[in-house]
This record gives sequence, C-alpha cells and structure tokens, in this order.
Amino acid sequence: HDSPKASDTGYYLVTGKHIVNGFIDFSKCYLISYDDHKQVMQRSKPEKGDIIFSNIGTLGSTVLVDQDFEFSIKNVALFKPKNRDKYSAFLYLYFSDPWTLTYMQSQSLGTSQKFFSLKLLRGLEIMIPSISILTIFNDSVISLLQQRTLLHNTNQKLQEARDLLLPRLMNGEITV
Repeated sequence: HDSPKASDTGYYLVTGKHIVNGFIDFSKCYLISYDDHKQVMQRSKPEKGDIIFSNIGTLGSTVLVDQDFEFSIKNVALFKPKNRDKYSAFLYLYFSDPWTLTYMQSQSLGTSQKFFSLKLLRGLEIMIPSISILTIFNDSVISLLQQRTLLHNTNQKLQEARDLLLPRLMNGEITV
C-alpha cells in the first residue's frame, strides 16, 4: 500500500521508526487526513492493549498500545490479544524479549531491507501459560508497565521544559 500523504490536520501515522524504547514517539510522526486514516483503519485499528511490532526495516521494535486516542499504522504488525486483560502484558514482554528477537532475526527475509514475512508472523507458535499463571504474572507486571509509562511521560514533559528553558537561560533571559 502507498503511504498516505502528510496533512496539516488529522491523525498520526505511526511506522516502525516511531517506536523508540518501547514507546511511540508521536513528535516524529506526521498527520494524515481523516479520509486516509479511515481507509487505514479498515485493515488495522490499533487499540489500547494491542501490541505493535515493527516488521520492516527497523525489526523487532515493540510497543504496548496505551493511548486512548486513534492513530494509524503502516508497515508494522498489529497483534490483537483475544483477552487484553490476560494476554497483553505477556505478549508485549514476549515480543520484547532478546531471545525472541534473536530467533526472529534469524528468520528475517530480504537483502537490502530486512523484514519479517506475514507468513512467519502468522505462523508463530507461542507457548502460553495457564490462565492461573497468566493472572499471577499479569498482576505482578501490569503495575510495573504502568509505572514505566508514567516515568516515560514525566521524562517527556521534563525534556520539553528543558528545551524551552535552556535557550532562555543561555541568552540571559532568565537567571538561576
């Protein structure tokens, strides 16, 4: 599919290069029109609790969707757990695991640009623990993932404040 054109207003378009350290860097994304967004959403609609996994170019960058707003995706795999409350954290950490990434890298195709084929992704066999073990795991991990998101958001706000204040400090507009 062709990439939608940038628009002055609309919805973010997220690709694999926008996944940085397990989070989506929306500041690097461009906006696409409502019509283009609607067309993309017909085939892939990321929702809170889904896992996005880069499968072309930048391989293996993984994010657990924790946004409550709509955005479009392109050139990434979207995993939609049947039960987000039970499986999302487990699958996110599975796809983030170095062993998983090493195995998948060995299965990548392409010469000039590596990619994970849809056949590979659809054919993955993941051993899932019992519901009782998953519940214990999820109860232990979900608060850590939420804290990680909170710290990430705080760091972003601190970086914005630094970027706003540092030039003023260097120009002598404010003093310490």
